[in-house]
Formats: sequence, structure tokens, C-alpha cells
Amino acid sequence: FPVTIDMKMIKHGSVTLHGLDLLVDYYYIPSRRGTRDSLGVPLEPDEPEVVDIITVETFGGDDITHCLADRAFAEIENKLRSGDE
Repeated sequence: FPVTIDMKMIKHGSVTLHGLDLLVDYYYIPSRRGTRDSLGVPLEPDEPEVVDIITVETFGGDDITHCLADRAFAEIENKLRSGDE
């Protein structure tokens, strides 16, 4: 029987957003290529990389997670994906 391994991990990173240095805790799931048959035809879909923010804090320890707009979350997630920390 197949064994499923949960690749979801909590990571910690730092990013600069509009000149403000932030500490970020987030779930990270790496992308995964779905299985292929012997001719390379997909048998299951590929899974994209996932970054899901848990908390965002200032270096002073203030939790600002609930103060951020969706656009700020998207910018932070893009920076974490690209390694632009």
C-alpha cells in the first residue's frame, strides 16, 4: 500500500516590505511533479508550491498579521517563494 508523507513544514523567514523588516512564520509545501507513465503521460496532476502565512511580526515583536491587506500577504508570499528575504 502507498505511504503518504506530509511534506508540509513550518518555516521561519524574514522579509522587507516597504522598508519594514518583518519576521514571518509560514507553512511551506514544495511543488511536486505528479507520476507519469512510461511514455511521460501524466497519471496524476502536478502540485504547485504552497506558501501559507501563519504570523507576521515586526522585529520588535508586534504581531501585525491581522493588520495586513491581501496585497501585502501576496507580496510577502512572493518574496518567500523567490527567496528574496
